[in-house]
Amino acid sequence: MSTRRPKAKASPRRRRRSFPCITYRRGAAGQPTPILRGTGIRVQTVVVANQRWEMTPAQIAADYELSEAQVDEALAFYDAHQTEIDAAISAEQAMEATYARTAAAPGR
Repeated sequence: MSTRRPKAKASPRRRRRSFPCITYRRGAAGQPTPILRGTGIRVQTVVVANQRWEMTPAQIAADYELSEAQVDEALAFYDAHQTEIDAAISAEQAMEATYARTAAAPGR
């Protein structure tokens, strides 16, 4: 009688996609930020360009001197880490709004 267990099949929910073009960089606040490897361009920059500015992957690639494959990987990374990226985008927008109110305050 063998004590070996049969190999369990990986659950589709547990499979993680690999993103070789994505790495993390620590910003001034010490928070790790996902960027496109070798470029310094944040994934959230690509997402904002695609969603808010309605740029196509080809337009983003041309404007930021990236390959379309890099843009596609950044958008796929966003799909896999949407909560994290959306939180970073919201935090940056809140900070920009605070700065805009402060800069526009009388006496400044």
